[in-house]
Amino acid sequence: MKGYIFGARAIAISVYRALNALYGDLEIRGFLVTSLKNNPHEIDGIPVEDICTASNRLTRQEKQQIRVFIAVPEDIHGEASETVQKYGFANLVPVNACVEAKLMEKYYRLLGRFPSIHDLAEGCEIPKISVYAARFHKDRPLKTPPQFPEYVYSILLGCSMGSRKELEKSADFCDNTGDHISEKNPNYCEMTAFYWIWKNALENGDEYVGVYHYRRALDLSESDKKKIRENFSMKNLPFGNKRNQFRSFFQNATFALLSLFSFLAFSRFSCHCRYIAW
Repeated sequence: MKGYIFGARAIAISVYRALNALYGDLEIRGFLVTSLKNNPHEIDGIPVEDICTASNRLTRQEKQQIRVFIAVPEDIHGEASETVQKYGFANLVPVNACVEAKLMEKYYRLLGRFPSIHDLAEGCEIPKISVYAARFHKDRPLKTPPQFPEYVYSILLGCSMGSRKELEKSADFCDNTGDHISEKNPNYCEMTAFYWIWKNALENGDEYVGVYHYRRALDLSESDKKKIRENFSMKNLPFGNKRNQFRSFFQNATFALLSLFSFLAFSRFSCHCRYIAW
């Protein structure tokens, strides 16, 4: 079986490596892009091709049969699919978030990395969970906001820098209330949410507290939540209550709250001594 991957960025690379490892009978012939500008010439030895060039080389029958995996951000899947079909390809496989998650779960299980919650034993009780979905004060209001479960609360970040009133009204919490470091959001990003939670939201009796990015959320089923309690007991943590856990985390962590740019700049090196000295 032969196939192409439409895309040449992070999603496409991950999808290629997973498919290559899991399906030995699938031959990926190349990565298709609308322009070679700002794209690599090859990935893992597989060529990156202009879709027009690849289309002209194939027969109509080949383009009807060959699979094309749409491996670009999901919000442009419609546009990407139209482009691929315009060049005569008919056998499209959109790799949406659900498909990608299942594919990567199988891939990492094969590699023995990043154990899946689905492989853990299920307990009998559902713990009390609170998750805060971090939003940014400069974001535009969404036409179709995501529908989060009842245990997810939205928290608007960077409110001290000025924010739209409609965003504040739609948020459950703002990070410039109570004890906060909202004004440091340009440097610390979602860490202002962690700080706010630490100082203002750890006395609600929750067994587990977490943070989502508003566009990147875990889809936890009732079974998953039972597995969390069964396998990640607070009793296994090396220090006392949740407030002390956060305090210990911030006081003893061997990393600094760096900006994303700084983190990426240092990420190729051993950072332990740099972080402690920071």
